[in-house]
This record gives sequence, C-alpha cells and structure tokens, in this order.
Amino acid sequence: MSNKTTGVSNLQQNQYSVFSIFCLIYCSASAGAFGVEEIVSGCGPGMCIGVLIGMALVWGMPVVLGSAELSSVMPGEGGYYYWAKHTLGEFWGYIMGINIAISFYVCSSTYVVLAVNYLASVDHWELWSTDGSTGVGFAAVMALGLGKAGKIIFVVIAVVSALSIFNTNMAGGARSFFVMADDSLFPRKWITNVSKKRGVPYVGVISISIVTLLMMEMEFKALVLIQVIPIFVCQALVSVIILKARRDIPAEERIGCYTVGGGKLGLFLITFLPALICVVAFYLNGMDYFIGGLVCAVIAAVLYIIARKVDRKMLMPTRVTVSVGKHSDEIANQ
Repeated sequence: MSNKTTGVSNLQQNQYSVFSIFCLIYCSASAGAFGVEEIVSGCGPGMCIGVLIGMALVWGMPVVLGSAELSSVMPGEGGYYYWAKHTLGEFWGYIMGINIAISFYVCSSTYVVLAVNYLASVDHWELWSTDGSTGVGFAAVMALGLGKAGKIIFVVIAVVSALSIFNTNMAGGARSFFVMADDSLFPRKWITNVSKKRGVPYVGVISISIVTLLMMEMEFKALVLIQVIPIFVCQALVSVIILKARRDIPAEERIGCYTVGGGKLGLFLITFLPALICVVAFYLNGMDYFIGGLVCAVIAAVLYIIARKVDRKMLMPTRVTVSVGKHSDEIANQ
C-alpha cells in the first residue's frame, strides 16, 4: 500500500495553544531589522530609525489590519489566493497564488543567505556586511559596549532568528500550491503529495530546499529585490479585494466579524496607502524594475491560460469504440 496521499484535506491538522501562536508570531517576525545595515550608511542612524518606524506605521499596520479583516470576513483555506478568487475571480486568484508561492520560495532562500553571511562574519568583523562587502553591522555596534562577546551574542541571535523565519516560510511555502492544485490550476500529481502518517507535504519541503540551495550563490540584495516584486503585486491586489469585499459583503452579513474601523479614513489607510507604497517603490527602483514586474505579470497570465487549457483537456470526455458483432458503438467516458 502506498504511503502517499494528496490534497489539502490530507494535510496534518493541529490545534494550537496561545503559547504556540506566540511562538508562530515570533518566528514570522523574528528577522526584525536584520539585513538593513545599508540604510544606516545610506542615510544615517537617525533616519534609519525613522524609516523603520514609518514603515511599521504606513505599511506594516495597514497590511496586518487589512489581512485581519479579510481573514474574519472570508475565512478559507488558501488565504490570499482564496480571497482573490472569491472576490475578483479565478484569473486574479491564480495571479495571487503564483505570486505568493514565488515570494515564499525566494523568501526562504533570503533568510538562509542572511544566516550564512552572519556566520561568515565571525572573526572577520572588518569585512562584515549582509552582502559581504566592507561595512559596519549591528554586531560591531554591540561590541562598543560588550566587546567581542557582544558580537558573538548578536551573531547567535541573528542566525537563530533568520533560521526561525526560514522554518516558518518553509512550513507555509510547502503548502502554497495545494489549494490551487485542488482547483485544477496546478499539477496535483506530485506537489500535493503528503506523508500518510503525519500529513507532511514532503514534496513541497524538498522543492523549497532545492530552490534554496540553488539560490544561495546569489547576493542578499538581489534576493530581496526578486522577492519584493511578487509581494508588491499581492499587496496591491489585497487593496482591491478589501474595497470589493466592503461593497459585496454588507454590514448585516459582517456581524461577529472583525472590520477595520475609522470609516472612510480607516478604509483609506488599509487600501490606498499600501497600494501607493507599492507603486512608488516600483517607480523609485527604476524602469528595469518596473519592466521586470510587467514581465512577471505576463508570464503568470500565460501560465494561467496554459493551466486552464490543460484542465479542460483532462475534463473532456474521451470516445471509446466498443465492437459488438458487426456494429460498433461509441461510449463517452467521463
């Protein structure tokens, strides 16, 4: 008997305690400000702190509040993909799903590269920075008060944090194609295989591991630039989804669900503000960045057309000819 099963329904189901949720939140955000040392050298320590606080207010908080509202109003397996499919249609659901999956795979590689770079800094502080070039990092700052021990402490914390968020990304990324495969928008014969005993998506875990190994030769900055393209696409779509969900799901159907308050101002902050940041970021990073985003969008659209055509062919009835004496009958097999 095979020990493999497929599909979302065969994934391991767990109940989490408050402490487990706390640990999950920590792992999801544990990378913190690590990897932004270049901001200090680029605009100074004061401006760096201002940027981090500002991004938490104008990006992090609106994204969290918008996601919380959609999760409450439209709970369903698949998260972003589910919201997009049920509000904007299957095509935009596919675009959302593909971009989320890509961001998971690239993001996992990013944090492994970051952890390796931190480890490589031990006893070579003068050569340390996130991309291996000359510069000063947070470890050097800690050394001002604690000496070499401070550097070691920082590296240990940084590596544990980076690997923690890598583990979280692998857990989510390994399941990123499952709902799409169940909807016949992605091959289900291999990516949705799970172990029969524990329901672990081992194919997804292996695939993320392979991608991570292949991308470890890339610089940290390059991985970040690749990663943010699908993230910005997804967040721009989320803004549209929130607006459409507000229109399609009236207040009487939202009883007991979380809805961001503040009226039109609150709605503006969780939709227009993140979308504006996405557009400005694409613009500020140059035309090549903008063109890269368009190319990715076109590729995703082409993949959707291919997926639908393949699915239709698989669902089309086949004609089987059965001979009976001198006559032959055609039987349609679904």
